[in-house]
Amino acid sequence: MSAPDPGLLVRADALTAAPLGPGRFRVTGGREPHVVDLTGPSPLCDCGDHQHRGRACKHILAAARVPDDPQAALLDALSADAVLDLLGPRWAALSPAERWAYPRRPA
Repeated sequence: MSAPDPGLLVRADALTAAPLGPGRFRVTGGREPHVVDLTGPSPLCDCGDHQHRGRACKHILAAARVPDDPQAALLDALSADAVLDLLGPRWAALSPAERWAYPRRPA
């Protein structure tokens, strides 16, 4: 695979990639947001450049620059019961509806 076009790298630097989950990102800063998936054997993006040309686009380059979050990987590996144990007995005692509403902020 050849090196990416330097202009493409410059355009990728202007974008922001926010994690959606392990290896998945929402990339913003261009004309419209795009979703990038880096979990498979080759990266995927829903933009026209990647879909039609089959090459790494600026969105893929922006997402690939986001450092891995070791804490997110740890939480993904834990079961729901293990997470509740880590949060403590007060959290585990709440009903599911109360957990979604927690923490309450004053209006």
